[in-house]
Amino acid sequence: MTSEPLVEASPLVAESVQARIISDIEGAREKKHKAKFMKMKEEMSEKEQYAVTLASEKGSSSWLNSLPLEKYGFNLTKQEFRDGL
Repeated sequence: MTSEPLVEASPLVAESVQARIISDIEGAREKKHKAKFMKMKEEMSEKEQYAVTLASEKGSSSWLNSLPLEKYGFNLTKQEFRDGL
């Protein structure tokens, strides 16, 4: 349990133990999510896998963070935005 170190140790030791426990929990959660993602990806077609790979690349969603410039025709209607997603 994450609160056990608070009872029997000094505050500095308890804090480091809790940080390690939390890190272990987060690591296990991330490992579980990666395994689930890989299993889902294996069940996809080659085209779907390629699309997921492209969508997962760093910066692939940067167009969502930019401001649309109406003078260049980059403003999107609600439907166009949904189509883009």
